[in-house]
Amino acid sequence: MSLDDLRTKSPVLLLSVLVYTVTQQTQGTDAGVHDELVKEAMYIIGNEIIGRGQRSIELVQALLVAAFWSKTSRKGQQGSCYQLIQLATDMAIDLGIAGPGLIPSPVAYFDMHENTTSLEARRTWLACFIVRIMRLIDEVSSQMCLCQSAIFVDGNDYNTHATISHLRAKIDAWADQIPSGLALSQTLKVWYHVAMIHLHEVVLHTPTNTASFTAPFLPHRIVAKGYPKPVQVIPPLQSALKTLAQHCHAAIDTVAAMDPALVLSLPTFCFAPSVLYSLFVLVNLLVVSTDPANTYGRYLARDKDL
Repeated sequence: MSLDDLRTKSPVLLLSVLVYTVTQQTQGTDAGVHDELVKEAMYIIGNEIIGRGQRSIELVQALLVAAFWSKTSRKGQQGSCYQLIQLATDMAIDLGIAGPGLIPSPVAYFDMHENTTSLEARRTWLACFIVRIMRLIDEVSSQMCLCQSAIFVDGNDYNTHATISHLRAKIDAWADQIPSGLALSQTLKVWYHVAMIHLHEVVLHTPTNTASFTAPFLPHRIVAKGYPKPVQVIPPLQSALKTLAQHCHAAIDTVAAMDPALVLSLPTFCFAPSVLYSLFVLVNLLVVSTDPANTYGRYLARDKDL
């Protein structure tokens, strides 16, 4: 679709792209004008949805762009990226592009998209699935305290694994809802494995090393010591170690099999770092399993699991 086509047929989507994906420096605007653009763009999108009651693939895409490249103005409050994700997903379901498994609300019956299986509709729903798994990853991060270095979640505790089981059920439920037409999507497979890696990362945590698992994922941040060394490793932890290694390999192998053009077209701010994160965790697993003084090596075979 050309720029003229976007301007004529999808002006709200074009506005969202220009405001949210283009930086202030590239726009050539000062901070005040940039803030006004962000506020006005959100007002226009909100007015289309709430004020005028519109539903369209264009609006779903505009919401997803605003969520992926989330910006906030320096003054005032506005909706969070999670609210935008929820709005986009609900609207996609109401348009009927979510497949037969998710039924639109009765009030949206007459707004259903005329071609729910078109390439554009399928791409839009695929993007909805991506933002939904990213939201689940954020929930995992919150419940497992991955971003709170002052809080230690013990991977050798049964209560921890009860939480892991609860969150794993949510991630599996997301995977089960993927329509058959998207089941072979390599992008969704990568995000599934990355979510599982985040979920099981705590098995490598100690009270002092949590911060070393945050970005940037650089080689010098991998330490040779400072990993957990429980004397008695509970059965759920033994399984979690193998599960973590499997998902690291699966994420990396899936990306390696992808078309380079597809990889380069994906949002660089979230996809590439997630792949590096998978490799980073896998290397940490290799280090901890080859330490003669560490008990984890009993449950991770270097030639089989790593």
